[in-house]
Amino acid sequence: MPRTWLGKSTLAACQALGIALVRRPTGGRAVLHEQDVTYSVVLPIGLGGTTLAADYCRIGTALATALQGLGLPVSLARRHGAPPRTAAAACFAALSRYEIGVAGKKLVGSAQKRLQRTLLQHGSIPLWLDRERLLRCLRVADPRRAAAEAAATMTAVNELAPAPVAPAALHAALRQGFAATFGVDFTPASPTPQEWALAHYLRQTKYATAAWNLEGPVAWRRLASAAGVDATTSNRVLTVATPAGNV
Repeated sequence: MPRTWLGKSTLAACQALGIALVRRPTGGRAVLHEQDVTYSVVLPIGLGGTTLAADYCRIGTALATALQGLGLPVSLARRHGAPPRTAAAACFAALSRYEIGVAGKKLVGSAQKRLQRTLLQHGSIPLWLDRERLLRCLRVADPRRAAAEAAATMTAVNELAPAPVAPAALHAALRQGFAATFGVDFTPASPTPQEWALAHYLRQTKYATAAWNLEGPVAWRRLASAAGVDATTSNRVLTVATPAGNV
């Protein structure tokens, strides 16, 4: 959630629609999480590739394999695209290299954060896409017109699939796509009590705070230092499920 589009008018628009604002540690443009499936990948750097582009490409290949298995004619974008001016703050307004698209329309929005030895990449795969509602959140001047323009750059699974795709079917396809691409088997598991405790700690001290979500990392670090928060623990990369209706 970059500061370039977050202002008082945007915040007021989201509040009026009952939508909470959450900042991603990976940054990037705005995503409306309502009718989507999200994915999250944590890898040692070097397992997917040796560069950010190589990692994006391999993870993108896994995503494309999953969606092709559902009958979607997707491919990896080979170059960056330019978003429509009216929807420039929306993540799905433009394809980036190695993201998933169909005929120039973006289907999967992804972002990556790299630490010394580990990377986090996560993203959103919309089953359905309410373009006008997204653009109302971003307080564009004419959301209906902007939504029509955005139809040329954004798409969703069930706008393309030959048969309706439910979340469970997409979950299964993602497991198969990543297993085939990375040559691994997945074992279902639940978070341990220690992991839940860390998740709750991170939510309380960082990811649910106004300083982090509305002001950004620098403001949050100042607040954490003043409050005596363990910054080493709070800087760990962890994704926690959030309810539908967040941006």
